[in-house]
Amino acid sequence: AGSPKGAKPRLSITSRKYDIDGDGKLDEAEQGIRDLDKSGRGYLTNDKVYGLMQDHMKTQKELFSMRRMMIALACFTVVLAISNLGTALAAAVLAKETRIANEALVDKKTGAKISTVSEAEGFGITVETDAGSRRTVSWRPDPNDS
Repeated sequence: AGSPKGAKPRLSITSRKYDIDGDGKLDEAEQGIRDLDKSGRGYLTNDKVYGLMQDHMKTQKELFSMRRMMIALACFTVVLAISNLGTALAAAVLAKETRIANEALVDKKTGAKISTVSEAEGFGITVETDAGSRRTVSWRPDPNDS
C-alpha cells in the first residue's frame, strides 16, 4: 500500500499550505513554519507570529551588537598596527642617529651621551628585619665615572 518507486511523496493538505514555492516538498524554512502549527489547522495564530517576530527582532539586535563589536575590534587592531609601525620607525631613526662608544649610547653628530633613564644622585633602601632592627643600603655614583 506504498507509493510506486520514483514517485514523489505527497504532502498532506495542511503541509501543502506551507509549501510556499509549490515544489511538492517542504524545505527547511517551510518545515520550520509547519512544525510551529501544532494544531494542524494550516495557519499560525497571532501569538505564534508575534513570538516569531520577537525572536527575529532579538536576533537582529544581537547581530547589530556583534557588528559594532567587530568594528570596534577592527579599529583597535588598526590603532595597534599603526603604533607598532611608529615604534619601528622610531627605532630605525634612533639607530641611524646613534652609536655605542665606551659602552654608552652616543649621538653621532654631537658625541653627547644619551640616557634612556633618569640619572639620580643616588638612592637608599631601608629594610626592617623580623627582629625589629633596620638596615639601610645606599648607592651613590662614582664622580669619576662619566
